[in-house]
Amino acid sequence: RHHHQVFAGHEGSVTAGLFTPDGRTVVTGGADGTVRLWAPKKGTCRHVFNGHDAHEAPITCLAVHPAWEKDETNDSAKLVISGSEDGTAKLMHVGTKKIVASFPHSPPDTSEVAAGAAASASAEGLSVESVAICPTLPWCATAGVDGNCKIWNMNSKTMHQCCAHPLSAAVTKMMWHPSLPVVVTSAADGIVRMWDARQGTVVSDYKGHTDMVLDVKGCWGAGVGGVD
Repeated sequence: RHHHQVFAGHEGSVTAGLFTPDGRTVVTGGADGTVRLWAPKKGTCRHVFNGHDAHEAPITCLAVHPAWEKDETNDSAKLVISGSEDGTAKLMHVGTKKIVASFPHSPPDTSEVAAGAAASASAEGLSVESVAICPTLPWCATAGVDGNCKIWNMNSKTMHQCCAHPLSAAVTKMMWHPSLPVVVTSAADGIVRMWDARQGTVVSDYKGHTDMVLDVKGCWGAGVGGVD
């Protein structure tokens, strides 16, 4: 099979990837804990987010700022957010090639790190599984296997709200409503929930799956909308 371009450089498997809305950059995340920016036509690496302030474990997910998709010239919206097994999310500016914020969704416990084996056993429980940036407010969200979907203020870099799932059901996927401060989550308990991100409360839930829900997409109408 013919490959138009090959992007080689990650030290291990590539776990996430996307095109920026302007089509000028490919963003990838890998098991090596790095996020890399690539030139699509040449296949060359433009930048590697690693080292100090970067992730310390494999990347699990990536998302781009929705405002960039609407306006490719909006320099302030040229943001990508990444989630990792290290329990953190990083907000990166593609233009300046800087990490502009770090969100400690479920960071490692220093006592567990000292314990060695205990830290390894609990590493999976720290993982951030889904990230997304709010289209209308300066907020982003992180969701993980700790059962929480956390809402963050990207300006103050502080947590605004926590949407805690019953019995700490692992969150597998999360998305924002396109025009309302509402997030939708899918979870390992087989329930899809719609949350008011301002209050951290459930607006409605969707039951019927007999096993975990692995993904969720919105089909929005005139109101809050529905979920497929």
